Amino acid sequence: MAHALSRLRVSFGTPIVLIGICAGTALAGDAVKASGNAADGTQQMLPAAAAFRNAALQQARQKGVADVEAYYRDAVKTALKEGRARNEVLGQATVADPKSYNVNENDHSFVCPDNRVLTGAWVSSDSAVKEDKYTCSTVYQLGEVVEMKDVTVTPRDGETAFDDSDYAHKCGERPGEDPVKYRVMVGRYYWDTDTDRTRHHCAIPQDQFGEAQVVLHDRSPRQDEDGYEFTCPTNEVIIGRERRDDDVYYWCGQIW
Repeated sequence: MAHALSRLRVSFGTPIVLIGICAGTALAGDAVKASGNAADGTQQMLPAAAAFRNAALQQARQKGVADVEAYYRDAVKTALKEGRARNEVLGQATVADPKSYNVNENDHSFVCPDNRVLTGAWVSSDSAVKEDKYTCSTVYQLGEVVEMKDVTVTPRDGETAFDDSDYAHKCGERPGEDPVKYRVMVGRYYWDTDTDRTRHHCAIPQDQFGEAQVVLHDRSPRQDEDGYEFTCPTNEVIIGRERRDDDVYYWCGQIW
């Protein structure tokens, strides 16, 4: 089975296919029904991944397999062991269930709970409000929660923290590393008592198939430090942050 499917090849930048994968929804080019991935019932797939999925489901149906979704998952595991790229056999992970958390605006160490990842931030323009907010969301791949593993602080304890008035950092960046193996941002440590310093909490997203792939997108529009409300685009998470005086920017990206 895996050999027959291994002829499909594709790269990022190829047009995506939007496939309904909620229960009772027909797949593009195939009548097989699949289980849900998230509340909206849709998932973005590159054409090769859509073809791979449909081929696996069709084979399962021809063989009389009762659980076609389990058959597809096994096909994905086999293909990944053979060296296939994740975006050739899986769709983009879905980001859902956002929740907001209040923190002290001057001093806080915050990490998203329950395997959530940062997807937004809010700073009040009202000087009387002494709290900021972070938005954390859950990432799903094929209906299962993507876990946030190996949460680390950057810069590490003992190293000089970022100057919060002038810095830029994306999770996973290492000096001299090319290409960068990006991580996702799950929290932030900030204190302005005499120092105005910050650190990022970064994590590796891991699903039932192993370590997920994080794809960086462009820097966000400027946010005014005196007050803003920022949210990543649909199905994207925060990967990094930049501060230049009163100008704040975020980097968001996808998980595959």
